[in-house]
Amino acid sequence: MHCVAAHEDKLSCHCEYALYKAASLLKQLSMVIVYVARCCETEIAALCGDVQIGEGRVLACLEARGGQLGEDCKKAIAETTEQ
Repeated sequence: MHCVAAHEDKLSCHCEYALYKAASLLKQLSMVIVYVARCCETEIAALCGDVQIGEGRVLACLEARGGQLGEDCKKAIAETTEQ
């Protein structure tokens, strides 16, 4: 990213758009993570507190314990993982 910033005057329009699109997707993903984390805070602590964060492990843990999740947590996961 430092290299891109240092040479931003040389980037093509296509490259600039790709960077913008990637940044937008990252922002959306971070908002989804915060939403699920807030809705599932209790379940994460109680059921998945020992799971290493990253690479979808916490979400997989929550999904594996679907019957033990509260309604808000279930709803958040369903809303954000629909294809």
